[in-house]
Amino acid sequence: MNQGNHIILCLPLKGDTTWLECTSQKIPFGFLGDFTDDRNVLACTAEGGKLLHTPKLLTQTNLQVRNAELTLDKDGNVSGTVKTTFSGAQYDNHEEFIGKPLLEQQKLLKEVYDIDNINFEQIKYAQKKEIEPVITENLNINIRNYATINNIRLFMLPNAFNLKSSVPELKGRTLPVYINRGYSDEDTITYNLPDNVVPIIIPIEKSLKSDFGDYTIKTFLEGRKLICVRKFTLNEGTFPAESYTAFTQFINEVSSSDRLKLVLNLKK
Repeated sequence: MNQGNHIILCLPLKGDTTWLECTSQKIPFGFLGDFTDDRNVLACTAEGGKLLHTPKLLTQTNLQVRNAELTLDKDGNVSGTVKTTFSGAQYDNHEEFIGKPLLEQQKLLKEVYDIDNINFEQIKYAQKKEIEPVITENLNINIRNYATINNIRLFMLPNAFNLKSSVPELKGRTLPVYINRGYSDEDTITYNLPDNVVPIIIPIEKSLKSDFGDYTIKTFLEGRKLICVRKFTLNEGTFPAESYTAFTQFINEVSSSDRLKLVLNLKK
């Protein structure tokens, strides 16, 4: 993989190698973001200039972990808290939110959380600026008319925040399938159900495994709590052109499973 060369300052720290990217004053000391990881670099060391290769951000450390505690009311509105942590390359993807004015943060969040009628009542970010940095996003939200009510039925999408987009199917592809950045997402969403909902559901449970990654989603009840757990891992790598059909099948099955709706009965 040829990603080009870059000039990096390399500092010795307690016997280890610490990398400092000279072109950025924002990123944490020693952290190489997704622009400068996995590259050939000219490092300035105590022993002089050396040609080295920077560490790579790995699939298992490019993490997004989300936990939401929401309340569904009798009219189908949803409100509550959403806490998400981002690390590795996913830290890089969300650092732009830090320090932005509130209105700008709300605008960016509405693009990320692409849900009709969503409002962000409170937005807070915390950074752990270390060699392996973490951003924690804390939101207070409300979503008007999130669930649809039709007579004695309530229809809702339990996986509210992480819908995988589908990819087009192509025939006769000649180029390899190249996934340059692997990552892992974990979502747990808990809905507190209103008194007019009958706590009985047909659970959603789906599991997929392929060379390109893994996926599971399941919904279940604990008392009057409806819980949705989703886990998705995309593996990086270069795959032969003929595997594109299997890739599209995997991604599109994930996309379809993400959009499965639940039907809940309402008390008469």
